Amino acid sequence: MEQWAAQYGMQKAEGVELYTADGVDWTLVAQAPIPAGSSVLYVPSDIVLGSDAVAAELGGSLEAAENALVQMEQGLQQRLPLFRLMVKILAEWDAGMESPYWYWLNSLPHQFYNGVSMTDACFECLPPYAALLSMNERNAYSRFVNAIRKGFVPLTQNTVQDDRIVKWAYNVALTRFHEVWEPTRQKFIAPMADLTNPTPLFAKFGFLPQDCATVFCKAIHLESQIAELGYEYKDLLFQTETGEIAPKVWDIFLYELLQNNDPDSANAFYQACVSNDEGTKQQYHDNYFSYTLESLKEHVRGLLASVDELNYKAQSYDLETHPRVPVILAHNNLVRDTFSKTYMLLEQMG
Repeated sequence: MEQWAAQYGMQKAEGVELYTADGVDWTLVAQAPIPAGSSVLYVPSDIVLGSDAVAAELGGSLEAAENALVQMEQGLQQRLPLFRLMVKILAEWDAGMESPYWYWLNSLPHQFYNGVSMTDACFECLPPYAALLSMNERNAYSRFVNAIRKGFVPLTQNTVQDDRIVKWAYNVALTRFHEVWEPTRQKFIAPMADLTNPTPLFAKFGFLPQDCATVFCKAIHLESQIAELGYEYKDLLFQTETGEIAPKVWDIFLYELLQNNDPDSANAFYQACVSNDEGTKQQYHDNYFSYTLESLKEHVRGLLASVDELNYKAQSYDLETHPRVPVILAHNNLVRDTFSKTYMLLEQMG
């Protein structure tokens, strides 16, 4: 791998080395402290895989596949850069040893633990939000495969009909890209630079960081309230160390209560939220605190009970046929531990 990298002009800073703990997954590590802002790795632009360059290279055949893809489901237009990288990886794999990327491709992992790689049995052991994200990722993958198998892109049937290779190519594209937004939105994969740890989203990458600071509050039953208030899931978090609840979590639970019991107050609270009128918001929170508190307690109690049931189910699986059980249990245990801390805080409030 290092010889291949050097052959194509890649350069590492002094003290930066390839490292593996298991002989399968590789990463870059520094043997000594490196000053902030220092260049760690140089990858020549002519070997970087870019989604726009793939579109220019494959032209009309790729465009036809993309047209078929975007007609399958709303929202797939925005995933075209990922689709292009997947097709490029398949094309390079198809070329075999004639591909300049052959040694890099063979250095990549072949087993993944993310949503695309999970089975229905895996989904049955995840809390609703994690299961939803994982299933969404797998559904997007199935649309990609469908478009590729339409026959537009110049790939051999041996490659496109091999489920194992096609899923591997999707996972490589999904887990190793870097995204830029200027001058146009593109996704890039820079060989060797792709060995750095990606953003730790469980459904996408299939692992959890050691220092995960927050988890989503799992209130997917309040999706309509979240959308109406203009909030995002990243605003609706519990702190893993303390169980502390983000302020907007209180907002969505109170908003639902008001909608169900006092529509006029719900409209006034909505206006306070969207106009950032913190004074009026706080008045509503003060007036309805005991009701919001009980609603949150009920939600957290229910999630804790369901996680225990999910873990019991996961632990009944055979690891030989369900190798993703450990990462599922790790995710569920993080959720359980965080929600337990949150529940203790709620109990202290009344």
